[in-house]
Formats: sequence, C-alpha cells, structure tokens
Amino acid sequence: MAATRARRYWLRHAAGGLLEVPLYALRKRRWALAARCVASECAYLGTALALWRARPTATLWALLVPYIATSLALMFGNWCAFACWAPAHQTVTAV
Repeated sequence: MAATRARRYWLRHAAGGLLEVPLYALRKRRWALAARCVASECAYLGTALALWRARPTATLWALLVPYIATSLALMFGNWCAFACWAPAHQTVTAV
C-alpha cells in the first residue's frame, strides 16, 4: 500500500509537473511563463531523446539515474519534514 502511494506520488511529480506548471501559468494568464515552460520542457526532452539515440548508456547514467535518485531523495526529505507534523495537535497562532 505504501509503495503504491509512493510510486503514484513520484509519477505525479515526474510526469504531472510537465503539465501542471504550464497549465497553472495559463490559468493565471502568465503567457510568457507558460511559453518558457513549454519551450524548456521541449528542449530538455528533445535533447535527452537525441542523446539517448546517440549514446543510451551514457544518457542513462548522466541524466536518468541522477534525476531519479535526486527526486526520490528530495521527496523523502519532504516526507521527513512533515512526518512529525500532526495537524490535530497544532494550534494556529498567526492569521
């Protein structure tokens, strides 16, 4: 159960972020930001695909493995930051 939730959380970060950030910018009518998001995502994915076709092993170890390792480490750190946070026992002191 926990592994399924962790996998879904990571997939939302990995794949959902590609869609959520530009859509957020469009909803907020920040056209330049949306265009930059789409352009940078296309440039990165296009470059990664070209590198994968040229040298798949090097691309795996230079791009894919570090991305997975660092994103999992950051997500674990985020989870640890909130692991001890119990909303039922918190009192709000600021408005």
